[in-house]
Amino acid sequence: MSRGSPPRRYALDASPLLGRRTGIGRYVEELVDHFVPLLCEDERLTLFAGTFRQNPLFGISHEPLTRRARADRRVRVRRSWLPFSVLRTGWNLLDWPGVDRLAGRPHVFHGTNYRLPPPGRAAGIATFHDMAVLRYPDTVPPAFRQWFRTTVDAAARRASWIVADSDASLRDTLELTDADPERITSIPLAVSEAYLVPGDRDQDRRHIAERYGITQPYVLYVGTTHPRKNLPRLLDAFAKARAAVDLPHRLVLVGDKGFGSGDVQTRVARLGLADTVSLPGYVPEDDLPRFYRAADLFAFPSLYEGFGFPVLEAMATGCPVVTSSVSSLPEVAGDAALMVDPLDVDGIAERIEQVLTRPELAAELRELGREQAARFSWQRTAEAHVALYRRLAEESEA
Repeated sequence: MSRGSPPRRYALDASPLLGRRTGIGRYVEELVDHFVPLLCEDERLTLFAGTFRQNPLFGISHEPLTRRARADRRVRVRRSWLPFSVLRTGWNLLDWPGVDRLAGRPHVFHGTNYRLPPPGRAAGIATFHDMAVLRYPDTVPPAFRQWFRTTVDAAARRASWIVADSDASLRDTLELTDADPERITSIPLAVSEAYLVPGDRDQDRRHIAERYGITQPYVLYVGTTHPRKNLPRLLDAFAKARAAVDLPHRLVLVGDKGFGSGDVQTRVARLGLADTVSLPGYVPEDDLPRFYRAADLFAFPSLYEGFGFPVLEAMATGCPVVTSSVSSLPEVAGDAALMVDPLDVDGIAERIEQVLTRPELAAELRELGREQAARFSWQRTAEAHVALYRRLAEESEA
């Protein structure tokens, strides 16, 4: 930009920063925190969110946004007076309201969670994290499936550029939407710093035992109970492995309930695993690294992932990993995990047995996992986004 010209303005949907952290929330948090230091003096970043997210009675406020704005004068916050439910409906059905009204006429607006408002004069970027709803449509209610289809179709039509979290997600986006193959790229994510800090496994185990009552060695899973996470087959495989070699381990399923959670409870009861499966539900972000470090194995035979944060988190903490050989997971795991066909219950059971009965294999996977996780960097993720923002802003100014 020439000296004396007005600042270049970027804006992004920061709504996932608010409330309890999810995978998309971690993406936005790390992106913003690594993006801001890369801004030039003549660049500004606006964090946008709708009003439905600011009620502290539900553990939700705009404080994560305003705190970042207070810390850097180049960062600003814009809040719509419209409830977010109204905004979503308006964007999908009415092409209203647009980015200029919502975010102060930015040069670039980034929809970080599939949704992209009508961009007007701005260049619009939409991040499509995965196409699970379209790839496995029978695993979600019809109304949600239709809402998702409408949302991604509108975003693909409006976007100047689409970002996918992995090459696998990029391929699915091109297959299942009308995205322009010349205007899409994959930018891999990374693991938060908290998972890279060495810990004391004995201390972590004591913490897990005291806080969650889990005193036995355990196999860990982190994620929702959504059908595509393949928990019924994981439960079947765990039961087989435990019986085959008389393992003392529990299976610990950490995460919020999703569609199909009743199937998990039913399968636990049918397999007679009620006394050996723990379901602590959602756990605080600070406790997740402890759960990984204290585990003897992380098992994640998911049918489909757009990236696979839990696999990278487990490897970063030095936890051996068994995961699926499908979708994005081979990209994330590389050669640092035991891969398995997620439909093969016997194969999953065999991999669990191998890690839990062969200490030398577990030690090798711990080392390989740490090396693999170190290959991913939020700094590089942010740099790739900044370069894209600047290129699109230059195109819009030309």
